[in-house]
Amino acid sequence: MSVLAQAEAERGAESSLDPDALLCALVLTPSAWSRNRFYALFQEPALQHARRRASILRGLLRQIRKYPDGVLRFEQRDDGSVLLELGVESLGYRRSSVLSPLERALVEYALAHGAGLPTPPGARAEVEAALAKMAP
Repeated sequence: MSVLAQAEAERGAESSLDPDALLCALVLTPSAWSRNRFYALFQEPALQHARRRASILRGLLRQIRKYPDGVLRFEQRDDGSVLLELGVESLGYRRSSVLSPLERALVEYALAHGAGLPTPPGARAEVEAALAKMAP
C-alpha cells in the first residue's frame, strides 16, 4: 500500500469516530491523541467540538482537584443538561458550567478514578458505553 493510500485509509477511519467516544478518550487519556497522528480531529467540526469540550472538562477537573475544600454541586435542569457549580469559599471563587449528561458522568468517573474511589455505577456504565463506540 502506498503512503498516500495509507494516509487516506487512516483519514477515513478517523472520520468515523464517534464524538462522544472521542470526548471520553480525550478527557481520560489526552496524551494518546497527538495532532500529527490524528489530523482529522483538527478538521471535522463535530470532532473539533468534542476536542474543545474535552479541553474545558480537563480544566474543570484540574480546578476541582486543586481545591479539595471546594464545594461541588450538580443541578439537573429541565432541558436535560446539568449545571455544575464549583465554589471555593476561601478564595471567593465560583465557577459554573453547563454539562451534558455524558459530561457529568465523565466528570464523576474521572474524579472517582483519580481519587481511587469506586465509580458511581451509572457514570461508569455511561462512560464505558461511549468508549465502546471506539471499538472496531
